Amino acid sequence: MSGPMSGPMSGPMSGPMSGPAAEIPQHNEPGAPIARPVLVIRSAPGAQTSARRFRAHGMAAIACPVLRARALATPASDATSRAKAFAVTSPHGARFLAARAAEENPAWFGCPVFAVGAATARAAARAGFSHIEAGDGDSAALASLVIGLWQPGSGLILHAAGLAAGEDLARELTASGLEAKAWPLYAMERATKLPRAAHLALTRAPVGPAGSAGIIAFYSAEAATAFLALVAEAGLTARLRDWTALSLSPRIHAALAFAPAPNLLRPAIPEFARTLIAARPDDAAMLAAATSGEDGESLPA
Repeated sequence: MSGPMSGPMSGPMSGPMSGPAAEIPQHNEPGAPIARPVLVIRSAPGAQTSARRFRAHGMAAIACPVLRARALATPASDATSRAKAFAVTSPHGARFLAARAAEENPAWFGCPVFAVGAATARAAARAGFSHIEAGDGDSAALASLVIGLWQPGSGLILHAAGLAAGEDLARELTASGLEAKAWPLYAMERATKLPRAAHLALTRAPVGPAGSAGIIAFYSAEAATAFLALVAEAGLTARLRDWTALSLSPRIHAALAFAPAPNLLRPAIPEFARTLIAARPDDAAMLAAATSGEDGESLPA
């Protein structure tokens, strides 16, 4: 690829589970210990995708899509007409950007796309973008990637963002001499109640040593906040003390310091039996931490 950057990367939501066996899946040989459930807390369709990966490694994973992305009718502007590159910080951003490109400017499919991590890069490739650079999985690494590859004066970078993302990435890029703006393309909507499979797992999981009820895997701060609110509304916050919380990043772990109850934030709740942070912000590191409980940063509950 020619131009201000080089080195492009090469390379449906599934329906809800139904029935008791699907709600609390088991993957055990006869006589083996019952597998601890892993609740996968993220938005759809990523929750289903990650749950399948956990199941492929013999874990009793339960997808808990507590958020759903909704497209915003953000109008085109002078900024969108001047865009020369895009930043995407989630697979949702890649998909909604592709939808707008198909409707408004198919030439965008040939523009450089800076993706926050490998999963988002794959989503951008599936959506039809051809020049993709992948970061190491978080916004700070993405900013460093863009600053290292996109030269000042090369043109405007639009961040195809969720409504809650704000202007943080654009401000960081602007502070480094680049022209960048956020373009909110979608909003995350919270589920109205805790998914039934998660409710069953929290109330029925066998309890033994601390943290033995199972693992709750959190993939975003927004999803963590939504899940904790739904748990509180269901009156199940006290059940979390028997579970291990596994976070994709320190930022997500920080979101667990508050448990949103209806119209209230109560500090220092919930109390998990144990908390872990994945060594890297990707599925492989989450799997490693869930398997061993040691491949990330272990923090006191």
